[in-house]
Parts: sequence; C-alpha cells; structure tokens
Amino acid sequence: MGCWTLISRLRSPTIVMLRKIMRKIVPGSVKRAVENRLRAAKFSVALREYRRLSPAAAIPRELLERLVGAWGNDWSAGWEYLDGLLRNLAETSGPVLECGSGLTTLLVGIRCQSLGRRLWALEHQPEWAAHIRGRLARYGVDAVAVCDAPLVGYGDYIWYDPSGLGATRGFSIVVCDGPPGDTKGGRYGLLPVLADRLAPGCRVLLDDVCRPGEQEVVARWSETYAVTSRLEGVGRPFAVVGVNESVVPGVTSHRLSR
Repeated sequence: MGCWTLISRLRSPTIVMLRKIMRKIVPGSVKRAVENRLRAAKFSVALREYRRLSPAAAIPRELLERLVGAWGNDWSAGWEYLDGLLRNLAETSGPVLECGSGLTTLLVGIRCQSLGRRLWALEHQPEWAAHIRGRLARYGVDAVAVCDAPLVGYGDYIWYDPSGLGATRGFSIVVCDGPPGDTKGGRYGLLPVLADRLAPGCRVLLDDVCRPGEQEVVARWSETYAVTSRLEGVGRPFAVVGVNESVVPGVTSHRLSR
C-alpha cells in the first residue's frame, strides 16, 4: 500500500487536516514519483522471489498477482495467463516467440535464461520496445531479443513485420498477446505469416479469448490449419492452440503494404 493511499484511508481529524495540507503543498509529480518508487521496490522484491524458484516449480498465485500489480501496466497479462504460460513453457523446449512485449517478456526471459533457451519478442512501438530492453538490462536478462516489428498490411489483415527474427525457426511456444485488439484482423496473422517457423506441436497461448475478436481468430485458424484448441482460466480465459503441422499446403504469406 502506497503512503498516499495509506494516508487517504485514515480518518482522524488531525490526519484529515494533514492530508488536505499535503494535497496543497506537495506537487502531484512528487506524489507520483513516490508511488512509482514504492511500486518499483515491490516489483523488485517479488521478482527476486520468482527468480529463486525452480523452473519446474509451480508459481504461487499470490506471487503472480503481486508481480502483475507492481508492474504497473493496465494492459498487462493476468495471473492466470502467466501461470498457464509458465506451465507450458516448462513442458516444451526450443526457442520462444512473443507477439507484443511486457511483463511476460521479463518473466519468460528469466526462465529461458535459466534453461538455456531464447525468447524473440515482436514489438511494433519503438518507445515501448526500448523501455522493455531497459527493464531486461536492469534485471540482467540477456536471453531475449526484442525486435522492432512495425505493423504492416497483408491484404485482409495486419500483422508484424517478422524480418527482425532473421532465420530463426522451430518455435515451440508462442506468447500471443498482441497486436492490439483493434488491429485489422486482430491476431489472425500469426499463422499465415509465421506458420513455417513453428515447430510441429507448437503451442500458441492466445490471451483475451473472452473477446469476440480472439474467438474469431481461433475459428479462422481452425478452418485452415491443423490445430487443436482448449480454453483455460476462469476470470480471464485464454486459449491454448496446438499447431500439429508447421506448414499447411496452399497457404502462403505475402506482405503487401506498411
């Protein structure tokens, strides 16, 4: 609990007066700076606890919730998605692909580093990509490549430019929490653009399947690709999509426009 939150919950006359005075004399920028420092300290403590756990160990829900809360991003993945992602990561091998970047990049990157694996994250916002690189450097995580990947047109859908991946292929698991939901075609472009880079049996963890757009994506994939899917999570469900063939005959990808 931040100091300003604590003060706001106290109700004695003296504290009420003190709170009014503080609001008048302490600039909002100072209050925000204090809150940010407190949140960063909480995150560092939770991350140290996370790093001490074995890669095969179950992550306590309470710890995941603390990591999400202290990360301080309203768009962050929920604890159920993080739990499912880390469980599936422990059951696979090989490189990991991420669509978008954020808290998942840091947590998966730490696990990949301990397991001798590598994470490749596609990010279309240069400023956010630089921010994530900074967080990775701060916590000494070097098993991650954050690729600047602008969103480009592929006809009836938009997807990331994958050129930053180089020749990397054989991805065994995909963290699919991007691009934003209002992107044309949503997250459909993953398979038509990158199916030939996925290992047979690759697991795609698609977040936000409570939204109609993500449900449509799973339905479109199922019409064309040899995939299986199941739902996990209760509060904020996500889909685990199994790609049984790395390449589907007759399906090609072609970038049309930026």
